[in-house]
Amino acid sequence: INLMYHPTAFDSLEQAFDPKSNVKYAAKFLKRLHQDKKSWRQAISHYHSSNSKLGSRYRNKVETLWKLVRRKSAATKRAEVIEAYKKRKIARANKRKFKEKG
Repeated sequence: INLMYHPTAFDSLEQAFDPKSNVKYAAKFLKRLHQDKKSWRQAISHYHSSNSKLGSRYRNKVETLWKLVRRKSAATKRAEVIEAYKKRKIARANKRKFKEKG
């Protein structure tokens, strides 16, 4: 949070530089913008700047990063599901072998 634009956001400079406090304020600020703008895209733009050119540029960067994070998360989840499927398949095959021997 830029203290030049949010001079009263924190009780002290130490609080402003405390990561937890800073993120907490930023989240509240973004939520307020979302309530006002009725759109996450507009909230993200205005989070950075009410100047539409600057806000749009920032929003595009956030959206690009968000898509990358979602893609990586989906790939990780897919790999976990595939691995779990392979383990279940092996367990079923072992169970069948055990029944055949018994």
